[in-house]
Amino acid sequence: MASASFPEDGLRSLATRGPSRVAVTLAERGVLALTEDRIIRIPGFSVAAVDTNGAGDVFHGACAIGELRNWPFEWTLTFANAVAAMKCRALGGRAGIPGLGEVIRFLADHGHAEIARALDAPGGSR
Repeated sequence: MASASFPEDGLRSLATRGPSRVAVTLAERGVLALTEDRIIRIPGFSVAAVDTNGAGDVFHGACAIGELRNWPFEWTLTFANAVAAMKCRALGGRAGIPGLGEVIRFLADHGHAEIARALDAPGGSR
């Protein structure tokens, strides 16, 4: 069994059970993922966090959007990480959920213009 102090080992253990892509969120430290035997580290976004309630839910919803758009795993995780961070800026599980336009601006302002353009494009693919 993998130790909690070694999240990479935990990801590898999960991957042996079937999923081709697995990830673990690390709060302000971002996301750690595994795909095709490759570890991916997505840094967190710095926000003035008020409440993390609902952050996991919006992270998963944003992952679903990235998956449906057939984005690279790195894009999906970056997008999901941004949406979750933005949600944390307001009190309440639903109150802080950002709109798509706000997420596009946030990503563009934080060095992810390509993902922002894909979100703004018809069909949202790259």
